[in-house]
Amino acid sequence: METRNIDNKYLKHMLRVLDRYGVSYMVDENKDEEYSQITTGLSYQDFNRYVERAMCEFESETMHNGRFVISFNELLNNKDELQREFFPDKKGMAYHILSRDQAKLKHLE
Repeated sequence: METRNIDNKYLKHMLRVLDRYGVSYMVDENKDEEYSQITTGLSYQDFNRYVERAMCEFESETMHNGRFVISFNELLNNKDELQREFFPDKKGMAYHILSRDQAKLKHLE
């Protein structure tokens, strides 16, 4: 099990994501600090993938009035999986790109 830091502004979203995907974890919430710690059995790469999803959900809630946000990595690797999960009855999905990834998207155009 590895303990990693998570910015407190993403903590509640990260816990929702971990719960949604059935990931076991322990959390040491530091309310008066900038970061809390989460202990999981996830690899570094998998943990970061879940952090990105939490960041997307944070931006969806705080910047886009609940509209779907997707990271650049999700766009390249998991878009079809996310569409089936979040929009099972639709043939396509509208989305915003995670703000930190918008420059990466412009390089593809």
